[in-house]
Order: sequence, then structure tokens, then C-alpha cells
Amino acid sequence: MADIKVLSPETASLIAAGEVVERPASVIKELVENSIDAGAGRIVVEIKNGGISYMRVTDNGCGIAAEQVPTAFLRHATSKISDGRDLETIHTLGFRGEALYSIGAVSEVEIFTCTSDEAEGTYASLKGGEVRDIRPAGCPNGTTITVRNLFYNTPARMKFLKKDSTEAAHIEDTLKRMAMARPDVSIRFISNGKEVFYTSGDNSLKNVVYSVMGAETAAQMIEADYEENGVRVTGLVGKASLSRGNRSNQIFFVNSRLVVNKNFYLALSESYKSHMMTGRFPVAVLNITVNPALCDVNVHPTKAEIKFSNEKDIFSAVYWAAKNALYKADVTRNMELESKKEVKPQTGFEDIKKSGFVVKPAKKDNIPVDYIPPKPQVKTEFVQKPVISEDIVIPKPQIPQEVIQKAFGRERNTENEALPETKEEVRVIGQLFGTYIVAEYGNNMILIDQHAAHERIIYEEIIKNEKINSQMLLLPLTVQVTASEFATFAENRDFFDKAGFDAEEFGHNTVKISAIPDNIDIAEAQPYISEALEILSNGREPAAARADKAIYTLACKAALKAGQKLSVEEQKSLCERILETEGEATCPHGRPVIMKLSKYKIEKQFKRIV
Repeated sequence: MADIKVLSPETASLIAAGEVVERPASVIKELVENSIDAGAGRIVVEIKNGGISYMRVTDNGCGIAAEQVPTAFLRHATSKISDGRDLETIHTLGFRGEALYSIGAVSEVEIFTCTSDEAEGTYASLKGGEVRDIRPAGCPNGTTITVRNLFYNTPARMKFLKKDSTEAAHIEDTLKRMAMARPDVSIRFISNGKEVFYTSGDNSLKNVVYSVMGAETAAQMIEADYEENGVRVTGLVGKASLSRGNRSNQIFFVNSRLVVNKNFYLALSESYKSHMMTGRFPVAVLNITVNPALCDVNVHPTKAEIKFSNEKDIFSAVYWAAKNALYKADVTRNMELESKKEVKPQTGFEDIKKSGFVVKPAKKDNIPVDYIPPKPQVKTEFVQKPVISEDIVIPKPQIPQEVIQKAFGRERNTENEALPETKEEVRVIGQLFGTYIVAEYGNNMILIDQHAAHERIIYEEIIKNEKINSQMLLLPLTVQVTASEFATFAENRDFFDKAGFDAEEFGHNTVKISAIPDNIDIAEAQPYISEALEILSNGREPAAARADKAIYTLACKAALKAGQKLSVEEQKSLCERILETEGEATCPHGRPVIMKLSKYKIEKQFKRIV
């Protein structure tokens, strides 16, 4: 056996640094967290070569006092906690005192810092964790830290870094998530001299989402705000029509700290199960506010993992925050018709030609184009940009519709209008393929999936505590269940009663059914009882999610089937009921219920409108 030795301080520091600094994105995360903890309202991040050769973070925070600068780079040196008791009430993002120490150990670092009560600032430089120079320097209030040649003294770690573009993408992703955690802080990211994104710090989460995810995503996000048992969940969730193929756009924070927790993902997925197709994932940016004493962030050096003493309360709060938000949204999806898009010249280009100027098309990559916009001039200092409006809408001058109608005798474009808010007469045209109801409603033609619509109606009736009508059976049915399912049945008698079942205990592990819901086939009654009890007894899921799943399973079985013929009166009744239903126009499994095609678009297709 080899001799046991105490590692040298240099070796120990490199090992410790490896726990915190995995790649350039880790450095940026730690430095930006320090800036936020320092009370910064503006932060600029600049990198070159994916951050491997150069990273600089500038903030307008409180700065570091001159006499404390050397101490700041020592291991376990921090201003955020004093003793072990402070770990129970952590409100800052950093607290371990390892970030600056670890970064300094594997790179070359320069720092300029100044507090508001100092006449001059301080400059210090380090290499491999050792202070090489420290002296007074003129600089603005706040801190600027420059990191060069990351992992220059740990070549083994350098081998694991990816291409510059990949490392830059990791930094961008990290910063975007941090920007969403703190919409009150302005963050500007510059890579190789080009601005990648900018947030204004106006405390509007929707404006941050607009900046980092795009206008289309921001327009489909709805506000979430829910609180129970001391846990509050706020933020934005996407409408059911906004889905992705993975969970990369599901972002969670705990007390504004970016975290990864599988229960958050599960709770969000469960809340969308009655709104979104299987295999698709919702978009969400949610912050969970909880008493710091009820969670442990001191689990991993990166502070990305977290443990809770009240996991069920957290799950329930996330679940209902998203669920309630979805019921605020009313979405009717447009029917998309394939058409070739016309390429129009840039705004104002034709006016220039009409004015008598000779305009020669420019060339880019040997392809003639009407206009090539100039490259923007990038400025690294802080510049206040116009604040994006809350509704993410840029107003444009418009000619009044009544003027257009009078001049051309045409009706307005209703393509982007929602279905009428006031109740209008539904004129049923008929059934299509025995599955879809075609009707005229307002200035739109609507197409309704009869099974999906009826499924949503039944689901809504049950969750709104409206008891489903029942039909008595001439001969009662009996269902044999397991011991745990039998206990579950006893605990959930009210659920089955509200769902339209007259069911009772009938001997050992046996349930007797005397009545079933009106719309359910007698052949499906026994399988449903067994399936519902299996769902309700699944201890891996919270009670709320289990009950919801059992409800939409029943709604699916009780709903009208595809291919089932309906009278005109039945079609009209179904149309009227689904149009009065609140919430997103999807079935509980996430399929769309109503599709609309405006009169304007129909006439456009027939060339009545050019």
C-alpha cells in the first residue's frame, strides 16, 4: 500500500478549483452572481474565443474596500455568512467563499474595484492564485474583473473544453437564465466585439423573455402567480400551443437562484397533461419563493442542486401555478393554408425610386438584394435602450378600417382576431367524416373535433363540482381490486360519486357498481374503475395530479366517439357548450378542439380579395 501523504496547498487548490470551475460558463456564473449579491443594477459581460482566452465582467455594485481586496481571493473568504447558523437563512446567491479563490487558482486575473465612500479605487493582479500586484487606481464605483488564459496551469482540464462557439453558447445560455432570474438587473452580453443580447433591467420578466427567447415566444407566455402553505410560485408559462421537443425551455429558480430539480419538471408536465400532446414539453420560467430555512442549497459546490423539507408542498404549488394560469388563456387555433409568400421590397425603397433617384441593387455573396442594412456600432459602455412595452407590441400607424371599407368595399382582415366575445348564433353546416362539426360563427368558419370537445366539456363539469348524470344498471357489476386499490376506493368515494358512479364496498377487495355515467358504455365501466384506482393509488405522484389524471381518463371514455352520427340539434348544442367553456381550447390530452378559418382568409384563397 502506498504511503498516505498530505497534498501540497497548490495541488489542493487545483482540486478544489475543479469542483467550482468546470468551463468558462462556470466562471461567468460565479462572477455575475457576485455582482448581483453586490447590489449591481447593471452588468456587462464580455468574452473572446468562447471565454477561454478572455472574460470580463463589469458591474456598478458596492465594490470591495481596498484593505479587503487581498482577502477576497483567499479560500472560504466571504462577506455573506459568518457562521454555520447563517446557512439556515441564506438570501445571497454566493456564500461558500470559493468562487474568486477557485477562478484565481486556474487563470490570470485582474480586478479594478471602488466603493462609494473611497476617493480612489484599487487594482490587483493574480496568477495561479498568487497576488502579483496591488495598488491604488482610478476607476468608477463598482467592480471589473478580467480573467485571461483559463486553465493555463491545468492542461488536462483544457482538453475537455469544446470549440470556442460551443463554450460561448454555454455562456450565453447561462446568462440568459440569470437574466430571467433577475429582471430588475440589466445584463449585456458581448462576444468577440458583437452584442449578443441586452436586457433593460425594467423588472418586467416578459420583456426579458422577449430579449432572450424572442418575440414569438414572449407573445404566447401567460402570467402565473400562486401561493399555498408558505410557498409562492410566480413567473410565466407558455400556452398549450407553445411546446418544445425537450425541457430546455423549462427554467426554475428558488429564491431567484437557478436550480435543477426533477420534481419541478414533473410537476410542470403533470399540470399540462390535460392540455398538451404526449412527447411535447411546455415552456416555463418560474420562481419559487420559500423560507430559506426549509431548503438546503449547500448540497453541491455549483449550488445548482437543492433539497427541500416540504417536497410535496413545492410540487403542489408548481402544479397549481401552471394549471391555474392555463385556465386564464383562451386560445382558438387558426387553420393553416399553404401558400407562397410574396417577397416585398424594404419599406421606403419604392418611395426612393419614385422620387427620381437611380438605385442600383447591391450584391451580397453575388446575390442581388434591394438593401443591406449597415452593421450596428457596438458600444461596451452602459447605454439605456428603449424599454419594450409590457404587451410586446410596437405600435404602427394604421388607416382606419372604416376608411378602407368605404374606399374598397371590403371587410376588415379578421385573420388575427379571436372568436367573438359576445354570444352569437352558431349556424351548423354539418358533420365532416362523421367526426368534425363544421359551423359558421361570427366572421369565421369553425371546425370542431366532436370527441375532443365533448371530452373537454365533461372534464370541466367534473372539476367544477358538477355531478355527472347517471344511469342505473339492471344488474350491478362487481370489480375485483388489490388491497391497496380497495383502500384507495374507500378514501375516494366522493370522487366516484361526483363522476357519476354509484359504487360501494362489497366484501373483501370487491367494489359493486349500481350506476354508471350516462355517456359511458357499460363495457367500459369495469375497466375504468380498475384503471382509476390504479391511477389514484400511485404514490409516486401527488394527490392533485393523480385525481386530475383519473378525471380526464374518465372524460375520454365518456365522450362522444369519432364516427358517431349526431343530429343537427346535437351538433349545435355541442358547439354552443364548447364555445362557452373557459380555458385553452384543447382536450384533456392536449389535442386542439376548435380550429377557425376567417372569412377574410377564405376569400383571399378564392382571389376575391387580392
